[in-house]
Amino acid sequence: MQDTPVASAAISPEQAAPTAAPTVAPKPSLTPVATATPTVEVLPSYSPGAAALLAGNVLPDASRIGLIANHASVVDGESTIDLLADHPDLELVSIFAPEHGPRGDLDAGITVPGGVDEATGVTVHSLYGATRSPTPQMLAGLDALVYDLQGVGARHYTYITTMGLAMQAAAEAAIPFVVLDRPNPLGTTASAGHVLEPEFESFIGPYPIPQVHGLTAAELANAIVGEGWLPGLDDLTLILVPMNGWRHGQYWSDVSSGWSAPSPGLPSIEAATVYPGTVLFEATTLSYGRGSDAVFRQIGAPWLDGPALAASLAELDLPGVAFEPVSFTPRLGSLTITPAHVDTEVHGVRWSVTDAQTFESVSTGVAVLRSVLEHVSKAGVVVIDRPDFLDLLAGTDELRLALEAGEGSDRIAEAWRDETAAFDRSMRRYRLYPD
Repeated sequence: MQDTPVASAAISPEQAAPTAAPTVAPKPSLTPVATATPTVEVLPSYSPGAAALLAGNVLPDASRIGLIANHASVVDGESTIDLLADHPDLELVSIFAPEHGPRGDLDAGITVPGGVDEATGVTVHSLYGATRSPTPQMLAGLDALVYDLQGVGARHYTYITTMGLAMQAAAEAAIPFVVLDRPNPLGTTASAGHVLEPEFESFIGPYPIPQVHGLTAAELANAIVGEGWLPGLDDLTLILVPMNGWRHGQYWSDVSSGWSAPSPGLPSIEAATVYPGTVLFEATTLSYGRGSDAVFRQIGAPWLDGPALAASLAELDLPGVAFEPVSFTPRLGSLTITPAHVDTEVHGVRWSVTDAQTFESVSTGVAVLRSVLEHVSKAGVVVIDRPDFLDLLAGTDELRLALEAGEGSDRIAEAWRDETAAFDRSMRRYRLYPD
């Protein structure tokens, strides 16, 4: 790791000249920029980084902008895409669409087409298809490439991969890359899970960070540059636009009483909170709730005994979470890809977070997976049917090998404690918010 401290100098729009160090835009005194009835109620004194851009406090007037955003990129309930398309001083030239598309209506893993956004008439470039990085032709004529995506604080959520690739493209094109910051729904107090090993790098794991990284998008971009995790960023003009009213250690509920789903599979803050744990079940023969009303909040299979599994998990006394036995039937509905055990009743458990500050999603996911393996050990049932994918999710083969060896979940989680503690210490210099 490079021992380069984060730059903290504030800028004005007129000072946004190329520099090799990240620049933090000042926190402005913001005025309202949207009048429509909000779909997400924002608590007083909080505003995302996008509000500063819309208020004219980040880029010079007449700037031609390329925007990486989707339906969950909102300010006071209104889409950043729509607000920039109607902005009197900034020109939205193009939208760069991540996985799920600019309006968030595409299923996971489905290729996002380019074209024209129907609502605004703005050109859409796909970053989730044959091309996953902006090309020089896409960036031609832009004054800045702006990133405004709501993440979930997990390494395997593809938006942060898209961010890194776009940073490299902006550096090559010699245009500023602007990160409009948003909350980390999982909080920013600690990381969890194994730090990704180089041989397991992929589109769902591009950086040597834990499964839960404990950073906001702007802080992560800051670390990507400072730690040299990606090549070609030495001359990048990186402009970080902080949130107003956010403090280190806060959670989603501290700044918002609603939720704008960043992807179809995370329709609630409850789903986002447990996602880093339940996502492990994508590598198994179990349903993880896809095709039900509680996707990523429940797991099950036709051969699983839900009440017995719930009782075993209750004995573990895992912090901040409760489990209830549940039966459900996954349906195809509007999904493009058929969910596991479609039209078949499955049995398992539903997760309910009782204390977000003590709940730890990754270790809980490991504990549930360990318990499932124990419950079916004598039945000859295959549970982990995608071992290579489990390794990519975990960022290592250590998790899978430990499960196969019969190690307990406490011992498995203990194996990553030292590396996450070291990671958290190394990230302090990239943090943008006070305690």
